[in-house]
Amino acid sequence: MNIKDRIMKWIKREANKRVLWEYLKHTPILTVIIMRGTPGSGKSTIAKKVNKVDPSITRIHSTDDYFVGEDGQYKFNADTLMGNHSKNYNAFCKSLNERIPIVIVDNTNIKHKWYREYVEKANEIGYQAIEVLIDPDYCTVDEMYKRNKHNVPKKIVENMYNALKNNMKPIEGCQKQFII
Repeated sequence: MNIKDRIMKWIKREANKRVLWEYLKHTPILTVIIMRGTPGSGKSTIAKKVNKVDPSITRIHSTDDYFVGEDGQYKFNADTLMGNHSKNYNAFCKSLNERIPIVIVDNTNIKHKWYREYVEKANEIGYQAIEVLIDPDYCTVDEMYKRNKHNVPKKIVENMYNALKNNMKPIEGCQKQFII
């Protein structure tokens, strides 16, 4: 990708972020935001920026948080992955039951089956669900691999990138999708 194309993609991404911020300022009070993107794509950065606007009305739920040890270090363990996803989902449900106005699911959510239960629970409890999809073509697999903070192997980042490219449509139950 040449420099002109990269600049145009950046401009489009920044414009789409502004559209998202404006939407959130005028959205119904109860909203679930489903972040979707590969490791290193910027999901957590955007989730944290939304949270920073008013942390008292926002909660971020990320399965990655359950891999952080008492020493503050991230240590992925495949044996605890499913259990950690369950813990994350339970914490998410608790936030909905507490009526936290903006609840963010900050996982990769590449495939619909990976986040369907979050959307269904949000709709069941009266929240609107929106997707924020990080455009997989915003940067290269190499760039995402270098930026990911959890040392996800390049081949897995590439596989997730390819899977996301083939699965960009929003899931049924999401009221809106933003591609950033």
